[in-house]
Amino acid sequence: MQILVQNKAQIAAIALLAIFSAVLINYILFGIAAVMLLLIYFLLDKEVLVPSTILAFLIFTSDVSETLRLILTLLITAYLTNIYIKDFGISVDFKTFPKNILIVFLLLFTGFLVSSILNGVILSGIWFIVKSTFFLFLVYLYVNLSTDKIKMQRLYLIVLVISAIILSFTIFYDFYQHGIGFLISNVVMRYGGIYSNINAAGVLISTSIPVVIYFVLTEKLNFKKILYLSLFGILSVALLLTNSRSSILAAVVSILILTYILKKDLLKKIFTYGFLALAILLIFTPIYDLISTVLRFERIVNTRSYIWDITFDIIRNHFLIGVGPGQFPNYIYKYLPVMLGTWDEVSISFVYEQSGLGHAHNFFLFYFSELGLIGLLFSIAFPIIIYKLVFNYLKLFRNQNLLFEYGISVLAISVLTGAIARGLFESIGIFSYGWIERDLPLWVVLIVFLSSIKSTNYIYEK
Repeated sequence: MQILVQNKAQIAAIALLAIFSAVLINYILFGIAAVMLLLIYFLLDKEVLVPSTILAFLIFTSDVSETLRLILTLLITAYLTNIYIKDFGISVDFKTFPKNILIVFLLLFTGFLVSSILNGVILSGIWFIVKSTFFLFLVYLYVNLSTDKIKMQRLYLIVLVISAIILSFTIFYDFYQHGIGFLISNVVMRYGGIYSNINAAGVLISTSIPVVIYFVLTEKLNFKKILYLSLFGILSVALLLTNSRSSILAAVVSILILTYILKKDLLKKIFTYGFLALAILLIFTPIYDLISTVLRFERIVNTRSYIWDITFDIIRNHFLIGVGPGQFPNYIYKYLPVMLGTWDEVSISFVYEQSGLGHAHNFFLFYFSELGLIGLLFSIAFPIIIYKLVFNYLKLFRNQNLLFEYGISVLAISVLTGAIARGLFESIGIFSYGWIERDLPLWVVLIVFLSSIKSTNYIYEK
């Protein structure tokens, strides 16, 4: 990692900006962010700075400030675009995305237009087309800027983990502030740190956990393995504190698949110790009761069952074109299956107010209810196309003895499968109409995979 030392004028400018921000206390948050951006820009080289923008998207543009999110998003996009133009000019490489991926997203955009026009919400359809296109543009930039650069591709994954670690420590602080009252009162507390949407926090952490396990399984140096195992411990505790059961499921599924493909012998040990731990839980009732309270075994579907009832009613009455992109909340009370003023209605109201998008609590039902048959087709076709693509290259990389690319392919399979498992209970984390905070964790892994494909194709062309 090359560190660039800048002149005194630049350092003085940064110091003055910090003083200026401290004086204008109402804008101190923006000042701190500006100082950090300047420090990063002046001190780090491009191969480190480009991956570090992922951290900015996941942490500084989360729920800290709406204004800060917009400013940083525009600045980061401008910076990445500038780097791309310097490296490649203004040309567009349509091979960045395999043809089938382009086709499935054209299908999605068609669904946006058809559903929004026929439901009379054309502006909503246009907005989500713009938002999704912007997200795919960021993916395009990240893929091309890391092509033929394994170091940068690895840094993408490392920055993803660092983002999750930072979020984890904010969750620990959140936990420290609120205490462990649930152990006494049986009232479950959930912690999201700087993320207001706790399930979104679960998405970032549960996606980072298999990445850490990937490093554990592929790293040769023992001290690095210990480091990664320590990070795994931190992330696991933070994930439990989010109490996002769907994200816990995603992490477990991802780890099992990753271990099965890369280290089958280790998987046997995991199952052996897992059954032993399960036996201990069944024997020692207090421990089981504690875990049952934390994971809410008695409320596996709870409010989701009512949300799904609403979703099925919407689908039944809007089978062909859905209710329009982003319009699900407008139909919740139209098909409300419980009495107003009841606790269940209050729980549904909380979902209505807090979810923001993806109220259906199922990735496939989310698209089906809002975009109709086209949405359902997209939700099924997208993971199938990714699976087919990854498995094809998995064989190719293995035959060519490209170990890094092979490992990334396995990681992509495991993380995507975990995301789909979570998608049975949550709508976010795969493609939420291009919501950066909620979708980027999975797509960081897919970006590294797509970059590996592009790098390999260049090798074969030469």
